[in-house]
Parts: sequence; structure tokens; C-alpha cells
Amino acid sequence: MQTILYNMFYEPSITERATIKAKDGMALAVHYPGKPLWVWTENSIEDLIKSPIEGFCSLCKLCDFCYGSGYKCTAFDKLCAFFTECIRVCGGKIDGMVAPDWAVDFFIHEFCLNNPNFRDYYCKCQNYQKWEVAAFFLSSPVKHFSNGNLILLENRHIPLIKEWIGQFYMEALRLTLSYEDKINIASALIIGNLGRRLYGLENDGIIKAMGMIVPLMSKNMSRLNLIYTPYRNQGYGRDITAMLSAMIQSQGKTPVLYTRVDNSAAMKLYASLGFVEAGRLTEARFVMG
Repeated sequence: MQTILYNMFYEPSITERATIKAKDGMALAVHYPGKPLWVWTENSIEDLIKSPIEGFCSLCKLCDFCYGSGYKCTAFDKLCAFFTECIRVCGGKIDGMVAPDWAVDFFIHEFCLNNPNFRDYYCKCQNYQKWEVAAFFLSSPVKHFSNGNLILLENRHIPLIKEWIGQFYMEALRLTLSYEDKINIASALIIGNLGRRLYGLENDGIIKAMGMIVPLMSKNMSRLNLIYTPYRNQGYGRDITAMLSAMIQSQGKTPVLYTRVDNSAAMKLYASLGFVEAGRLTEARFVMG
């Protein structure tokens, strides 16, 4: 379950491209420009925040950020050092974060507001927004639906993708994209960067839904993303989710995805197809005034 919960990254070679890595090479934090910071950690750290740890503590295996073997490092010190390094490698600011809820709260209320080096800038984080996201996986065979045909979307579909991307970001992520952003995202999706493939569900010559398959760090899982249809209550969202899941399963992999918990329609849809919840994380967006 934990492997699925913390494996929702976009990049197959994430351990090589990790923003911060532990001594053993494990990815601890990952950041792409324009994306939230993903913190790869476990809830067990929450219990260590107030506990003093002698010398090079094992917390997150972040030995490089410890103050030395003679220092009584606390988990609080370790987490502050961790987030300081995150900010440094992210170019001086973090616009958003996906992590356990306690880690997001620690970053906003403990680190940002009590660290003199970041207080002036990050006091603006008080205007943050956050929501709960649920990760799902599908281990049982999915029933194949045939309400249309899957096609790989091409350059000629960019005008349609542009409009749907804007609507998806607004409905699923509560983000308003500029015209330029929509064009850039649609064009990048067609190119298929990082092995991503964007599909459309075609019925009677009309694209009714879209969805994307994203390869992950784990070679036995692929992620579903950008599932969207403007044709509501006609089964197209369910059909493209099922068909893309079947495609992933035919490759011997497990389909995984995540969605906002307050998206009740998506939560019910994935459950009806046999997806099982692996756990929940918090996604936060920092509104810098």
C-alpha cells in the first residue's frame, strides 16, 4: 500500500532525478518546475518530531543534513534541515506540496513561520489552500467496455485537448489556466514527453473522452491521469477508465491513480470499477500575495 501511495510520480527514472535522495539512493523529495513538491516519507516520522535523537539519526536517512555525530539532533532539527534543502534545490520557493498531512502542516506552521531565514516570504503561506487526495490501485481484472474505440490523440486534436485541459484543471485541480498554458500543455501531451500517452475515446467519429497513461518509477505500475469527458452521465468516463486500465493490465502492470476526496463522482466511479484505496495524502497550494 505504501509503495502505491508514494509512487504517484510522473517520471520513470525518478530515483535518478530526485530533488533530494537519501544515502541509500531512495528518493525523498521530487520537484518539477510548475509542479508541487512531492515528499516521499512515512507517517512514522510524526512520532519522532518531539523526540531527541543521538548523533546521526535514522530519520528519513538524511545523514547529510545532520549537524554531526556529537550533536543531539532532534527530529524537529532534521525536518527543518530537510525543508531548507528542499527550498534551496527548488530555486528558492515551493508553490505547492503533496505529502502526509502532518508534513504539510509542519512546513507551514512550524518551519515557515518560525524560521528567520524564510519568515518574511513564507508568512504569505498563511493564504494556503489544501485538500485531501486518495490513491487507488486495481488488482483484479477490469471488465472491458466497448462504448467506442481508443485512439492516440494527435496534433489535429490540440484545439479540443486545449479546451478539455482547461476544464479538467478547473474542475479537478481548482486551477485556472491561461490560454498560453493550455496550448503549451496540450502540445506537450501530444509529443508524449517521458513516455506519456494521451488517448481519446471515439464514438461515431466524435471524441467523447480523454485519458492518459503515465509510466512510473515502479516498472510494475502505470498511472491513469487526465481522465475527462464533457459528456456527463453517458458512461464515457467509466469506459475510458476501464479501457485504459485493461491496456495497462495487458502489459502485466497494475493501474494506479489518485483523485481529490471531495470529487465524489470520481471516488464512486473508481470504486465501481474495482479500484481499491491505498491511502490518502494532502495536497497544498501556497497562495503568494
